[in-house]
Amino acid sequence: MRENVNQKLNKKIILLNDFFSEDILYFYGDSADKYSIFTSGLEHGLTNSELCLYGFYHTQILTRFNEDIQQRRMEIFELRNGIDNLIESIEKCCDRIYKSNSLMAFRFLFDFSKVKEIENIILLKNIIHEKKEQSFPISGIYAFNIKSLKASEISRISKEIPRVIMETNDEHLISFPIGRNNPGDSENLMNMVDQNIVEDVIRKSLDTVIISLLNRPMSGLDIIREIQTRFGVIIPMTRVYSYLLELEYEDVLSTHKSGNKKIYTPTKTGKITLDKRREDTAKVYAHILNGG
Repeated sequence: MRENVNQKLNKKIILLNDFFSEDILYFYGDSADKYSIFTSGLEHGLTNSELCLYGFYHTQILTRFNEDIQQRRMEIFELRNGIDNLIESIEKCCDRIYKSNSLMAFRFLFDFSKVKEIENIILLKNIIHEKKEQSFPISGIYAFNIKSLKASEISRISKEIPRVIMETNDEHLISFPIGRNNPGDSENLMNMVDQNIVEDVIRKSLDTVIISLLNRPMSGLDIIREIQTRFGVIIPMTRVYSYLLELEYEDVLSTHKSGNKKIYTPTKTGKITLDKRREDTAKVYAHILNGG
């Protein structure tokens, strides 16, 4: 039986344990621990008799899978060899599964840490989508360094992907796309997600959520209500106010009274600080908070 990498990874497995039956779009920042998610995704496939294909420009986890690679339970592909050759590798993997009595499904993990061929990546995604009509399950992760993409490219890549993860540092935000017929219906979004998962994600990502909301003057109560309205999660006042106090102490926020409310407003330097903290998340935040 495989051992978990560490306690940090265990937490991520708990967070993602229902994800690996579908395709995932994973955006990560420079400081994110992407390899924990990569490892748990590949291990999930290997323990379920799936043939895994791992594509990358560079990686730090191959030694962990030496035995699986040697026994061809996992294939590897260096993305610098081009998308055309990657598609050929996918065809070979699918052919092996067709002929195998032991391989039950196909799992892929493509880490596009740098993007040079966006059109070919879209083509790749479409080809994989078409292959899902075949007789065995196909699922996987498309991973991107968020800084390598333009907003328009993120929009194109996100189409038809059931789940989206964004990670900066150790913070995670997860988006579940709502019904295509009612893109503004937030109730549909909330009904699609187990509330326990939503609460877990929001509580673990609270600092990031608060930063995302501080694009206008708000009171602590305004922030709590906004989180409750969007996610159905009630956050303890002490957690919100302690973080606001920390930002005020750092001169990121200034305060003034409005009636009985204490209003928090970014300072001139605070705006720069908040923009910097949002750098990895700004491109995808509308998708995450609004559901698509």
